[in-house]
Amino acid sequence: MEDKKYYMDFAIKMSKMSKDPNTKVGSVISSNALYEIVSVGINHFPRRIKEGEISWRREGYFEDTKYAYVIHAEADAILGATLPLIPEHEYTLYTTMFPCNECAKLIARVGINKVVYLDDKYHELPAWVASRKLLKLAGIEFEQYE
Repeated sequence: MEDKKYYMDFAIKMSKMSKDPNTKVGSVISSNALYEIVSVGINHFPRRIKEGEISWRREGYFEDTKYAYVIHAEADAILGATLPLIPEHEYTLYTTMFPCNECAKLIARVGINKVVYLDDKYHELPAWVASRKLLKLAGIEFEQYE
């Protein structure tokens, strides 16, 4: 479907804006009823954190790695939505990486109906196993983009 390609291409373009040298993720929330982009996001550190104050390191003590501080692209897109999501509409989250369990909680909470993802490289890690379970329990469809 052409819409999927358009939105996923946009998510891929957004991912290139991330300053994370290892894992660049972009997300787009689209409204199926309005045929428009509601919000976009990338993985990044919170505002007011100056470049270099926190490392993009992946290994070491948790508090010394990016994992303690980075905002995921899915959460960034949800937080960036300027209008509340309308319960009667259906929304799809297009993301370049399958969401972790923390992002899945937010996805379920705000009422996104479907997740279309590009990559699932952390498939077997506990946070991603829990994410799939949570999305299934919440009745949220998910599919890998092809």
